[in-house]
Amino acid sequence: MIEDALRDWCENAPEHLRKPLELALLSGGHRIRPILTLAWCEASGGRAEDALPMAAVELVHTMSLIHDDLPCMDGAVERRGLPALHTAHGEAVAVLTGDILLSAAFGVIAGSDLPPEQKSGAVAYLSSAAAAMAEAQAWEAIGYSADLDALLHIHAGKAGALMEAACVLGAMAADASGGQEDAAARYGMGLGVAYQIMDDLRDGD
Repeated sequence: MIEDALRDWCENAPEHLRKPLELALLSGGHRIRPILTLAWCEASGGRAEDALPMAAVELVHTMSLIHDDLPCMDGAVERRGLPALHTAHGEAVAVLTGDILLSAAFGVIAGSDLPPEQKSGAVAYLSSAAAAMAEAQAWEAIGYSADLDALLHIHAGKAGALMEAACVLGAMAADASGGQEDAAARYGMGLGVAYQIMDDLRDGD
């Protein structure tokens, strides 16, 4: 369901950006965040297909990977065994493709058939998560103290915020109670921080 939605979205993208978007979105990945969105919708009493627009969280995640790979950030030349987007299409196209993905994520939710209050709540939540992710990345780029609190703040922003949003947006799609949304937020944040710790350990950071 998720792969079909992403493929359909790419097919409707401007022709001159289709290849960059396909490389960014359709070249693998575990789809952890959109799967969590659909799963939390079902766990909150809804149907997975109702939460599919909320799975636009994957567009924001993909944007973050594109920008992370840029020479000014991590300088990665490959992503998932294929050329990184800036390697294949140049830095300008990579930056702009990321910008398009971030903007489109909000458009997918806003243009869905979900009730207005759910759409507005989801857009606000995802916007806050994207901002937290960028803030944490900026703090890391500028430099931060190596104490545990600072490190956990970075992890919460880099990985926790978007993972949290993925879970909460699923609960929102099911019109869940505030208690269910709180549970989704705690689960997503905890999972995201743990994921980032394991990623750092794997990279030797």
